[in-house]
Amino acid sequence: MTSFLFFDVGGTLLHFSPSHAEAVGRTLRELGVDVSPERATEAVRTARRSHDGRPNPVDLDANRVWWLGLFERMLAQFGLDPLDPIRDELYERHRSGEWLHPADDTISTLDRLAGRGHRLAIISNWDDTLDAILERRDLRRYFDFVVASAQLGSAKPDRRIFETALRLADVRPDAAVHVGDEYDADVRGARGAGIRPILLVSHRAVPAGESAETIESLEGLLDIVR
Repeated sequence: MTSFLFFDVGGTLLHFSPSHAEAVGRTLRELGVDVSPERATEAVRTARRSHDGRPNPVDLDANRVWWLGLFERMLAQFGLDPLDPIRDELYERHRSGEWLHPADDTISTLDRLAGRGHRLAIISNWDDTLDAILERRDLRRYFDFVVASAQLGSAKPDRRIFETALRLADVRPDAAVHVGDEYDADVRGARGAGIRPILLVSHRAVPAGESAETIESLEGLLDIVR
């Protein structure tokens, strides 16, 4: 029997609701910016496409700079001053986890896994807000511990973050499963540490030429993890 289940967070346990673009647009309207949902979606997508790279999952200063840069690009798309105080408000809303919500089957699945005797923990590429966001969404109580990349100084797919979780869990790699939604970070990373990976593919497919054990929703774990 699998004795420990490790979970990614973004895109696995928590999701932008109903989407990142729509959440940002809703917030802008709350802040007095007259923008339609369609215009907000277009502007946010354009800003994301033109913003290089991804947020740094280890260096908090670099992470902050990346996100502020993204919000500056968004404001420019609306014809606003990129350094308008709205930028900082968007950043604080982002950090609060206000835009993130569990999928409909998340709580029920975690309840059933815990009820079957599985122990659960988090391995996530995340900044210093993870525990607070998990508490906000009533998820923290399910997990024995949380390993976040910014806290550890190591990010998936680096095997060190997985090995740290294995030590904290006091479990062998072959008695653990890692569930996530990104092939490189979650599948390759877990395999590199000897952990069985399961890929959540609700919004993306397994890369061409690669293979992975997959589920289409978190509830799918109940059928394959006994």
